[in-house]
Amino acid sequence: MLHRLASIAVVVLALAAAWTVRADRARAATIVVCALGALAMGVVATLRQPSLVGTVAHNAFAALLAGALAGAAPPRVGRP
Repeated sequence: MLHRLASIAVVVLALAAAWTVRADRARAATIVVCALGALAMGVVATLRQPSLVGTVAHNAFAALLAGALAGAAPPRVGRP
């Protein structure tokens, strides 16, 4: 149950992050697609019977989302 609630929070925060970088349309679209893809594949993975393909796709989208969010973070200034 906690994983499902956390997934909703992650999608909301990812959409907020996409909104903040909306000037870079490609980056914002990548974040949105990865967030919605991870959510959709999470639903597919838990329907009726657990699905290995759905689980792997869910984890792949989640990893891509983490990378997209890391790429959208502003660079640190003043640190070597």
